[in-house]
Amino acid sequence: MKTTKLFRYLWRINSILIFFAALLVVGVLGFVAIEFMDFGRHNAEQAVQVDTKPEELVEPPTLGSFHSISGMPLMRAALTFGARYSRSSFSKGGAYSIRNYLFFNSETGEARWLFSTDKQLILDSDELRETIQKEGSKSSKLRAIAFSYQIIDTDTDGDKQLTPADTMTLAYSRPDGSEYTRVLNGVGRIRGTNTIERGTKHVVVYEVDGKWHTIIISLRTFEVEKQGELPAR
Repeated sequence: MKTTKLFRYLWRINSILIFFAALLVVGVLGFVAIEFMDFGRHNAEQAVQVDTKPEELVEPPTLGSFHSISGMPLMRAALTFGARYSRSSFSKGGAYSIRNYLFFNSETGEARWLFSTDKQLILDSDELRETIQKEGSKSSKLRAIAFSYQIIDTDTDGDKQLTPADTMTLAYSRPDGSEYTRVLNGVGRIRGTNTIERGTKHVVVYEVDGKWHTIIISLRTFEVEKQGELPAR
């Protein structure tokens, strides 16, 4: 009889422990789901206000780490605004909105900003390299010839914000940030890029209003050499 009561007592304790363990699991899963949802929302909410009112900054802008530019005594760092959630730690950390780049020449000590203001949204930027043949050798090396940029700088949907929902501009600059040149406006999405002719030309496949187009840009002059449209299905 005593043994039966003991088992009943242990069974009740185990039931209570299982109940609280289930609550803990549900709470953890709910927290994870909320964090992932919030992470995506922070990414989608990267926005630059375009009205005349001063932009309210939750956090001051941050200058990121400088990265070397291939084959040159140059470095570049991104200026970022706002915070987003990190996938690994589920905590705020890192900037989600790039607004500008600072270029630094380590030989001369000179520095320059890509833009004079921080009122544009930089979705993506790539270092483009040309192949340089070494003198008296069959070997070659890579050297930066330009940077490409995917920029949101016009409020095309009329919501008084610059967001990824607006169409973008494809632009280029020299490795030191000079000669910023807008090449293509009204781009919906970049579908792919490639460099040809030893890195001196940039091939871009992009989408506008559901149609796929191609463009070839000379990286020596930033001029458009050829444009075309891909066949629809």
